[in-house]
Amino acid sequence: MHQIDDQGAPSPRAPPGKLVRPLTAALFALLAWNLAACGEGGGKAQAPTSASSAAPAAPAAPAVQSQPAALAAENAPFTAAQSQAMLQTLTQSPNQGFAPGAFGDLQQIAGLVASTDRGQATLGEQKLRAAILKYARAQHGLGLPTDQFPKEWGIRPARYDADLELRTAQGANHIEDWLKSLPPPEPRYQALIQALAAYRAIAEHGGWPSLAAHGNLKQGDAGERVASLRARLAIEDPSVGPAPPKGGFDAALAQAVARFQARHQLPVTGLVGPKTWIALNVPVESRIDQIRANLERWRWLPRDLPQARIEVDAASDVMDVYQDGKVVLHMLAASGTPDDQTPMLISKITDIEFNPPWRVPADIAEKELFPKQRRDPGYFAREQIVKGPSKAVPLVQQAGPKSALGQVKFEFDNAYGVYLHDTPARAAFDLSDRAVSHGCVRLQHALDLAKLLLKDVPGWSPDQIDQLVATDDTQRVNLPQTVPVMLFYWTALAPDGQPVFGSDPYGWDDMVVRLLDAAGPSQA
Repeated sequence: MHQIDDQGAPSPRAPPGKLVRPLTAALFALLAWNLAACGEGGGKAQAPTSASSAAPAAPAAPAVQSQPAALAAENAPFTAAQSQAMLQTLTQSPNQGFAPGAFGDLQQIAGLVASTDRGQATLGEQKLRAAILKYARAQHGLGLPTDQFPKEWGIRPARYDADLELRTAQGANHIEDWLKSLPPPEPRYQALIQALAAYRAIAEHGGWPSLAAHGNLKQGDAGERVASLRARLAIEDPSVGPAPPKGGFDAALAQAVARFQARHQLPVTGLVGPKTWIALNVPVESRIDQIRANLERWRWLPRDLPQARIEVDAASDVMDVYQDGKVVLHMLAASGTPDDQTPMLISKITDIEFNPPWRVPADIAEKELFPKQRRDPGYFAREQIVKGPSKAVPLVQQAGPKSALGQVKFEFDNAYGVYLHDTPARAAFDLSDRAVSHGCVRLQHALDLAKLLLKDVPGWSPDQIDQLVATDDTQRVNLPQTVPVMLFYWTALAPDGQPVFGSDPYGWDDMVVRLLDAAGPSQA
């Protein structure tokens, strides 16, 4: 999540559409009564529950068995309780970031299902089944048209047989458990669900006003702008206290500004300058859309992330190594520029190359390096660049202190030709916006990662690694056990329940939200 620069704010979007009108308790009651009266209720009809209540965070529900002991017949009628549970889940789907109406006209579907006319009721069942199957697929990341994805969105959800799972749950009368199991169980997803509810509540109360963003504000200042700042911060931060007796920008307000800056990936100064004004004036509707985009990206991921893995966040430019499900190594990273975007992908690190030469791709050579040599005939010699082996790799920068890949490179199979690597250009890690690479990911402490991955491999102690890199000799190590690596793109997170927002350097959030909104309303 890159810091917002001084050039402008993220483009505000039009306010998202209002949530679908909750199904009335009376309609739920009519539905339950009619199904029970028709002998489909499986016994006494259940009392309806309120469909307007906020959806709770999904607990870890029992997984539906893929090979069921009992499988409901195709298009078997639902019980009243099953229909009610599905309709309520669909009604609350905007709480998961889906567009209102994405799964059909739920008022119409409920009315049809509750009809005493068998033809109308059958039509309602068909529409309800289609709607809940579409919802189940969407919760597994299969709700958006992948043919409209940019090529850099390389993560694709796993296959999911929603019809089989529904019939399994229906046959075992475990529909409610199945519905609870549909959203991703990842705690970071569930935290964003809570953040979405909080920011929608802010929007329902009018959001926040735009502040006059001219000049800095600092501790000791006073006046109407300070009062407006305090009121604005209090909307997102309930711990912001009232103004002191004499008003003004006191130490407590400076601390509140610092908290806001930390939550928005800004330098924590307690001083309100251009970047902080920009972040303060991003509309609440844009923050809601930001959360929705990140929720959707979570739905594309495997349900069970490996306990040992490497995660790179190309939006915030950080890398985390997980072991036993916990972060054991964290460092800054530098991802691709907006013109050379780092892709989203999932792969496995197979090899580590120490003292790697840089095999320069043809496009970089033609656009950047050959022109430098023409302007400065001594450039190649100084930078230890020599002729490459092929047209695809016309130049090679030799291993050593000049190599753009530094002392180590981490290779994994992918369609983009990207990898993780060290860099001699350390100044990039002092920048707030570190989107400076050609698409590969530079690591702040790459040798630390290499030592961690090889710590249990005989012959590769930290001292032995240090001795090797000191020689400038290139050596490749094949990992005895591959390590999952995941290149993600998060612009909104909620660690410890506190929403954290950053910028959208590649403009991907708006693209996701447009696809989500294009998915509804539908004619389920």
